[in-house]
Amino acid sequence: MAGISEVFLSYSRKDHKWVDRLLETLKPLLRERNISFWSYNNIRPGDNWREAIKSSLDRSQVAILLISADYLASKLVDEELPLILERYRKGKLHILLVVVSPILGSFFRLR
Repeated sequence: MAGISEVFLSYSRKDHKWVDRLLETLKPLLRERNISFWSYNNIRPGDNWREAIKSSLDRSQVAILLISADYLASKLVDEELPLILERYRKGKLHILLVVVSPILGSFFRLR
């Protein structure tokens, strides 16, 4: 993962335990300071959350999507998934899908 400075985490707030688990698993990368992770916890009260998400995506080379039924039902997905897919299609972002709970059917077709 040389050259990766920031990873964007996309998830439902209901799945926060999976974010905690992911960050715990990847703690060696954080300790070595080779990589940083952006999550909704980085948004402070009063921040423009849409701009914070866009700004993080603009800096990120990787997006990890924690997929669950709650994630797919989230209105936030409608806001950020188009931005993620746009950067992916332009070759500016790698996407890693992590299914954290059962979902119905095949929802993602990345082109």
